[in-house]
Amino acid sequence: MLVDGYIFVSDELMTYAQTKLARRAQTVIPNFQCATPSTKNHDDGIRKLFRADAHIVLWAGNGYHHWHALDTIERVAKKIYSKDADIYFLLVSDQFWHPFLWKKNIIFMKSVPHNILLSYIRHSDMCLALYHKPAWCPFYFSPLKIIDYMTAKKPVIASNYGQIKNMIVNGKNGYISNSPDTIAQQILFIKNNNRLRKNMGASGYEYVTKNRNVKIAADLYHDIFTTIKLI
Repeated sequence: MLVDGYIFVSDELMTYAQTKLARRAQTVIPNFQCATPSTKNHDDGIRKLFRADAHIVLWAGNGYHHWHALDTIERVAKKIYSKDADIYFLLVSDQFWHPFLWKKNIIFMKSVPHNILLSYIRHSDMCLALYHKPAWCPFYFSPLKIIDYMTAKKPVIASNYGQIKNMIVNGKNGYISNSPDTIAQQILFIKNNNRLRKNMGASGYEYVTKNRNVKIAADLYHDIFTTIKLI
C-alpha cells in the first residue's frame, strides 16, 4: 500500500499480481542487455579442455536449485554420445542438485566472474537454458543468461515455458522444447548445419540489440516514473 507503482519483468507476472497488489501505476520492463560485452578474445583456457574438433554445448547457472533441468541435460548428453562423441556439455556452477551418473561427455566447472563466463560463452558453439516448471510457481522466469547467450551470437536451446517462448523463435534464433529426445535432435541438427548455427546466432543478436537494449529499458523507466509523478 506504500508504493506508487510496480515494474514487472514479464506480462505473466503482472497478470498474476493483479489480485495480489493494490491498484497502482504499473508496467512491464523485461530483462535487458545492460551493456555489450567486449569482443576481445580472452584466452582463459576453456578450449584447451577439449579436442580441436570438439563441439561445446554450454549451460551456466545456480545448479543448487531444482528448477534447473540438470537431469534433462544428463539424459540429452547420454543420448547424443552414442550418435556423436565430438559433442561435449560444459556445465558451470558451484553446486549441482542432480547427482550425475553419466559423465562421459560432460565437463563440470566452478562458477566464474561474469566477464570470464562471457568468454566461456563466446568459446562455445551453442547454449542451453533448460528448466523444470515447479508446481508451486504460477508464472515463469525471464532468464538473463539467454540475453548473454544471444549477445554472444549463440543459438539457444531452451525450455518451452513462459517468457522464454517470447524470446526464442523455433528455428530462427534457437529451439524450445521440454523433450530430451527432441533437444538431442536439435543439438545434432544445429551442430551439423554450420550455416544454420551462424544464422541463429545472428538472429538472436539482432533480437537483443534491437528489442532488449538499455535505451528501450531507459525509455520505459522514464515513462513509468513520469506517470507516477503525474498521478
